[in-house]
This record gives sequence, C-alpha cells and structure tokens, in this order.
Amino acid sequence: PVALPSQSGEHTYWVIDWFNLLPDGQKQVKMTTFHSYLNGWYLDLPARWYGELTVSRIDGENGGYGYTFAKWNGREQEPEEIVTIYAFTGEDRVERANSDGRFLLAEKGETAYAAAFGSCSWAETSWRSST
Repeated sequence: PVALPSQSGEHTYWVIDWFNLLPDGQKQVKMTTFHSYLNGWYLDLPARWYGELTVSRIDGENGGYGYTFAKWNGREQEPEEIVTIYAFTGEDRVERANSDGRFLLAEKGETAYAAAFGSCSWAETSWRSST
C-alpha cells in the first residue's frame, strides 16, 4: 500500500501497487489500484497518475457518495479534478446516476455506479490511453 497526499486535516487514502517479480529478483510495478472495500469496487489507475494523485470522499444526500480522483499540485494549491466515481442507492438511483453530467458505469444489486469527468487535462485522455 502507498499513502496518497492529502490537504491538511483530510483523511489519508491509499492505493495498492501490484508487482511483477523479475528473474533477477527485481520488482516492476504491474498496476496500481484504488479499492473501496466497504462498497465492493476498485479502480485500476492509469500509470500516468502515479505519484501525482490525491483522493477525497464526497458524501451526498439520499444514499449517494463519491470518490474524487484529482491531480495533486502540492499542499498550497488546489488539486485538479480528474474523475469522480459515484454510488447511488434508492429507487431513483439510475436517474441520479445519469444526471448532472454523470454517466452510468454499472448497476450492481441495489447500487448504481456512475462517473463524471473533471476539468483536469488528464480527465478523458488518461482513460483512453490506459485501455
């Protein structure tokens, strides 16, 4: 696990580095993931974000919450939002997932997962180059 930087007083989030072990005993980062164990999902992070990422949680109303992934610019500057992953529950979960600039990613049981891109230049280009 690797701790992500955060603004003073905010919760510290962690990512997990996954490694390949090479024949000479060296290790090489294979992928990095962010996990929301409580909610049963994870995100495979683009390599471009490595070392320059921060995460914050958004608690919404009526059974909704989200995690914002942002480019870290240091403690004195505001992070640049890359993408926010949302989870909604309740009868209108799909409608809320598809509103306010969000789009539906998946529906699992009683939860609808959605995303919205931020204004950082990495927002959409990181996703296209990592797939």
